[in-house]
Amino acid sequence: MLKPQTRDDSTATGESTPEIASSERRSLLNVLTRRKALLTTALSAQNRSTRYIKIAIAVVVVIVSIGILDAMRPGPIGKSRPDPTISGFKPVVGGAGTVVHLRGTSMTDVSKVLFNGVASDDVTILTDRSIDAVVPKGATTGPIAVRRGGTAKSVDIFTVKPTPTLTEVRPQSGGIRTTVVLIGENFSDIQQIRFDDKIAREFEVKSPTEIEIKVPSGARTGRISVTTDGGTAVSTSAFNVVDAPVLIDVNPTEAGAGQTVEIRGQHFAGVSGVTFGDVPAQSFSVTATGSILATVPNGAATGRLSVTTPGGTASNLRFKVALPPVITGFQTPYGAVGTLINVVGANLARTSSVTFNGIPALVVSNTTSTLIKVVVPAGATTGPVTVVTPGGTVVSVNRFVVLSFKT
Repeated sequence: MLKPQTRDDSTATGESTPEIASSERRSLLNVLTRRKALLTTALSAQNRSTRYIKIAIAVVVVIVSIGILDAMRPGPIGKSRPDPTISGFKPVVGGAGTVVHLRGTSMTDVSKVLFNGVASDDVTILTDRSIDAVVPKGATTGPIAVRRGGTAKSVDIFTVKPTPTLTEVRPQSGGIRTTVVLIGENFSDIQQIRFDDKIAREFEVKSPTEIEIKVPSGARTGRISVTTDGGTAVSTSAFNVVDAPVLIDVNPTEAGAGQTVEIRGQHFAGVSGVTFGDVPAQSFSVTATGSILATVPNGAATGRLSVTTPGGTASNLRFKVALPPVITGFQTPYGAVGTLINVVGANLARTSSVTFNGIPALVVSNTTSTLIKVVVPAGATTGPVTVVTPGGTVVSVNRFVVLSFKT
């Protein structure tokens, strides 16, 4: 017998049976549980990462701090700072103000440098192995020491020399090769003398308080400095280097005593002397920047003409001193106008003029020292004959008689 078919109303209406609903809830719960577990794991991992980051930052801070401390204090981390040492220094001799370069170890944080117990007030730490220190006033010969907690001393001795002083320079101006006297103290163990930046090589230490020195070639106006083992002394004022005089020419180039000559040249300011050979000029005057009028002195001889100024002495011109002319007489003591006569004497060479009682005559020959030939000029009258030569002027003692007719 067939069972009648029945319709499932729950299916038809879309509603779940109790068994189906329970299964779906379990599945959803399982999904939620798994997601919760994953979320918990993720959160746990995130928390661990945060802790790791914080720990890493703390470690970095510690490492950087240790690095900074290590950089500030050379030496192995965790070990005490070794005491400083001095292995050497230079120079080994000097005076107050001298810079001394020390070599050694562990010098970075040295607090003091002492020269035989006297502390330097000018110390420069260059590296962990070198220091520059200035020798202080009052230091004496002895070891050099560095102090940082304890004290380390040098084996070698630093010799302290007295510092030189320069109190006077005379003269205070001059030219090249001018002799200059320096007055001061502690002029011993001279290392160098300078005129501004030019080294002077010609000097003589007369005593511990005096030096004679020549102004060097190329020197220019500036202070003079004297350097010894004890330091350097500098003049309080500049030494004025003056240009040396320059001689161009002299006119005439030959003259006798009492005659005036003109000297032309340059840098004649402050002329202090003019000499003919070794004899000073009878008188001289500077008429312009480049001109001097000087009188040939008695006793002068042929030789160098010299001009001296604060800048030095120039003597590059040669000057001939002529002897004064002498007339002893006439070969014929009379004659008419137009007559050729002979004037006899001495030092008559290069006669420049002859006059008969003031009337100029024609000079025919003047090549010998003892005789000149002249023509009695028109208008001449009886009287003395005057002869002019480079050596001067002479007037005859005897008169020359001018005849009214030609003999």
